[in-house]
Parts: sequence; structure tokens; C-alpha cells
Amino acid sequence: MIEHKVEGYVSGVQNKIPSEDIKREASSDALSWFSTDGVLELVRGRKLIGSAGGLGKVYAEIFVPKRDGTKVHYRKINTKIQYFDGTTWQDVITGLTSASVYTFSSYISQLGAYLYACGVDGIYKIATANPASYKQMYDATKNYKGYALVNEQRMFMWNISSPNVDKTALYLSKIDPQGTNYTTVTNEVLGASGSTTYTGTLSAVTGTRFCRVSTVTGTTGGGAETFTDNGSGVLTGSLGGTGTINYATGAYSVTFSAVTTSGNILATYLWEDSNVGGITDFTFSAPRTAGQGDIIPQEYLGEPIQNVLVFEGKYYSFKKTCVYELDLTADDTNATNKVYRSDIGIPNMASCVSVGKGMIYMDTANPDKPILSILQRNPIGGNLEPINLTPFFKWEDYTLTNCVVDTWGENIVISAKTITGGFNDRLFLVNVAQNYSVDITYYGGNTFAKNEGLLYVGDSLTETVYQVFSGFDDLADLIENYWEGKDEDYGSDWLKRFRFLRFKGLIDPAQKIEIWANFDNAGYTQLGTIVGNGSYVDYTDPQTIGSNMLGTNTLGGGDPSIAYPFEMEIRCRVPKFRVRMLKFIATQIGYASIQWSNDVDILKFDQRIPIRFRQKQHVSLSGEQVNLPNFDH
Repeated sequence: MIEHKVEGYVSGVQNKIPSEDIKREASSDALSWFSTDGVLELVRGRKLIGSAGGLGKVYAEIFVPKRDGTKVHYRKINTKIQYFDGTTWQDVITGLTSASVYTFSSYISQLGAYLYACGVDGIYKIATANPASYKQMYDATKNYKGYALVNEQRMFMWNISSPNVDKTALYLSKIDPQGTNYTTVTNEVLGASGSTTYTGTLSAVTGTRFCRVSTVTGTTGGGAETFTDNGSGVLTGSLGGTGTINYATGAYSVTFSAVTTSGNILATYLWEDSNVGGITDFTFSAPRTAGQGDIIPQEYLGEPIQNVLVFEGKYYSFKKTCVYELDLTADDTNATNKVYRSDIGIPNMASCVSVGKGMIYMDTANPDKPILSILQRNPIGGNLEPINLTPFFKWEDYTLTNCVVDTWGENIVISAKTITGGFNDRLFLVNVAQNYSVDITYYGGNTFAKNEGLLYVGDSLTETVYQVFSGFDDLADLIENYWEGKDEDYGSDWLKRFRFLRFKGLIDPAQKIEIWANFDNAGYTQLGTIVGNGSYVDYTDPQTIGSNMLGTNTLGGGDPSIAYPFEMEIRCRVPKFRVRMLKFIATQIGYASIQWSNDVDILKFDQRIPIRFRQKQHVSLSGEQVNLPNFDH
């Protein structure tokens, strides 16, 4: 008995070559079915973070750590920067330029943990321990308005919107000396004894200064009590007292364990102003000295910088049609600045990311032939060389103007839009461990953020953030999906039939998977359905399925569900065909996967043209007549 088994689904969608020529286990087209660990699995859905927003989009998003390691979720929408308090999105900064993109950079110094939000309106510094407190750091004599990243205790800015500056250059701040530019205030009087609670504002925390408390001391009936700062805005007394400090404003509240009895309440604290010798100070002298700010001209073709990536200690400025390399000397007294490549480029700031092996980017220098590439070290020559990661995927079928590129687990995640779409409406998973296989789902986004192995997407149509690949429904609705295989000829042009289809996999009892087939491109015919409550499902062997997809680790985690193994057979009456294509559609809410499929009892017939084309045999020499009586034209 002849059979044809398909398993080991690790090739994803291959749509750049004819569907007859793709790999046996590959898909010619699919939506929301992922080839993961050799199994076809229905993708998870989306979970709303906070409430759904109105029309618009999310322009920036990040999880930023506090000093204690916990993280705060920030986003930029329309004219606002907000943070998520666990229930709702709270305003932090308002009145920003409408619909403007911002960069978010985390920075932790000896004094505290901060978020720097940079854009056309300036530089905003937020103390993450006090997530709604910030200061505007823009000073035309000290810094600029533009995009930024923070690395090696220094800020790098580009695409400057400040007036009268070189729009093509890369700007460097001073190197933060981490402590030597801190000022200590010793024993500032907060009040006289005789009370339990003391509130106020530290006197030196003015302008663009931020602070951190060393100690607050006082004497109670139980003895001397000293408060210390944990770096996350909490003051703890040695006798049980409690307190808080706002690092941006200097506002404090201290409650002693008992009424203070003698002397004054004294505070010792540090303050710093990053506009004076810190990472928001871009000034430099003539001649420039080590550690000062700098301006690095990168004027080739007059293009502004799209984004700056750090790889192996060097800085790569990606533009639309070229890439610059900046290599600073260890003592910060000199640099090599050159056009590294003039044949690659990216469409926007979000379309590249640095990883351990190199820099991944959507190359649109030739807009008619976009390529997902990695710029990585050539093991022979030592130079960085671009490598096409997905040669079998047709990126030109999508609009990449606003595409977003990031990583998640062992995957590269990409958001783009269909040619007819008005916003990013597709999310791609490119699995690095599976030779960069590409899978697709129908929801896209404008930003990515990651936290504790989970992926979050800022929407490109509404002011909404979702946790994605989470749960077995999509916002309480069905997950839109289909999977189409290859035009399979079993390695022969002869006509054939099969009598049975067999399938093995896991399924939720409420789920159904429709099985369709297309013979010689005549259109799909339904052959059968796999049902989760069928007698062929083994209910004695339940499998716990996690609701979150964490890279390839899909079992366990999240709010689990139960799925059961099945192995079933469909008896089929099919026409004689040269090629056939299978299609799977999950039609209910619940987990579904297919481990393998098998065409069983394959019969071979004549080596003839399929019947739907047969009346078009014996074509004339001119190509205009068919079904001639013989081969004499």
C-alpha cells in the first residue's frame, strides 16, 4: 500500500517559489498556524492591557526597571506618555506633539533608575520609582530635541529637530562620571521634634535636579531612629517607621515609630543634574577633551539617521540607503567614522534590532526587493556581511514603510501591512532555530515590548496595548486562521488518487478542524472534520497546554487548558489528480495542533493531463487552437 506522510513541520510559509517546489512540510500560504517544534499549532490570541483606546496608534512602548528589579510599563500615544498601574493607563506627560514618535531608553546609575523619553519636544527624565514624576531636561545650551539611545554611560542622539543643527550627524553626550558629579547635602533640617509624621520637599531638589536620600534621623522615646532609602522610593526606619521619597521632586513623607522627643529631624541626601556633566549634557570645549560631548558628521547622501544600533562595542547608524560605522577609542579621544555599506538601508527607525550574532534589519534599499537580513561577522574575512535570512519568503507582497522588527525568545518578530491594508495588520514570527522559517498571524502592531518572556504589542489602528500569543481566543472571538500546504505530486506527474487521509495531533474537546483539498487548482472541496469530542480522541491521556506561547515552549505556563491526543482516518472519494493541496481551518475556540498527516492507499493511473485541462490538449502551432485531431499542425 502506497502512502505519503508529512511530518516535522519546521519550514513555515514558503511563498517565493512555485507551490510545487516548496518543501513537503512547508506551507504555500497560512494564517495563524505556527510550525513549532515540528508540529503545526494554532496560534494564541490577544489579551487587552487596560482598556481599549480610540482611533490612533501607540508610538512607543517599553518596560523599564526600578532599582529593585520590578518593571513599569510605559507607552506614548497621541500627545501623552502614560504608564500602566496594573489596572489603567495613567498620564505622565501631556501636551506633546500629536502623533510623534518617541524613543524610550532605560538608564540605571548609582543615584537611581530612570526612563529617558526623547522626541521632537525634548528630553524627559522620569524616575521609575515614582512613575508619574518627570522633568523636562531640554536646554538649548546643553542638549537637543531628537531620538536617542543610552549606552556606556552616554546618550547618543540623532534625527535632531532642534533648529540650526546638522540633521545628518550623530550627537554624543558627556560620559556620566557616576558619582563624582553628585552633590551631598548634610543634615538638612526637616522640622523640630514633637511630631510623628514629617512631610515637605528637600530644598536643593530644584530645576532639573534629581535626588536620593542617604538618611533621615530623629530621636523618639524608644531611642534614635534612622531611615534609609531602598532606591525604589521607600524609606524604612530602624525602629519600624515608614516613609516615601519622590526622586524627581524631592517630596518626602516620614512617619516615625513614635513621637520624636528631642532635637531636629535631619536629612542627608545626594542630588545630581544630568544637564551638568551627565548624560543629557552634550557640551564640549575647543579643543575637545576625553569624556565630553561630540558631534560626528555622517552626511553621505544627505540622509538623516533612521536608527543607531550597538554591536561589538561599535555604533552603526542605519539610514535609508547606507550604514555608517562609528568606532570610539577606549580613552574617548578619537574615533573612526566611515560609511560601512552603501547598498543597504531601512525604511524607519523601528525596522532594525541588534542581537548577539549581528544586526537584523528589513533591507529596503531596493524597495522592489525587500530582504530580511542580518549584518553579521564573516567567519573567514572578519568583516560584517549581509545575509538574506528568508530567501523563500516574499516580503514584496507586504507594505514595509512602517514595519517593526524585534526579537522574542528564539524568534524574530515583525509587523507589517498587507498591500491593501491601511495599517500594520500582519505579525510574522521568524524562527531562528528552524532555519528562519516564517509564520504569519492576522494582527499587527506599531510597537513591541517584552517582559518576563511575554510579548506586548502597541496597536497601529487604536491607542491600545495587547499581550499577544496569549489565550485560546482573540478578545473573546475566534482566531482567524487557515493553513495551505504545497501542490503535492508525490514525486510523479502521473494521475493518482488516495482513499484515506490520516491525522495525528492534540485538540481541545470544543475545537474542530476542517480538512479541505484542492485538486489541480480546481477549487477546494471539504473532505472531513476532526472534532475534539470524537470517539478517536484519547480522553485517558490529557495534556496540559499553557495559554502563553513562550518561544517554542508552548506547554505549561499561563492559564492552562486541557487538550487530548487524537489519531483518526477520513475515507475519501477524490478525482484523479496530478497535484493536490490540503487546507486546515480551526473553526472553534480552543487548542489545536497537527503532528502529521498521511495520504494512504495511493493509486497511480495514466501519465495524462488532468481532466479539467484535457480538452485543451493538442494545441496548434499558433497557440490559438486546441484539441486538434492529431499532432500535425
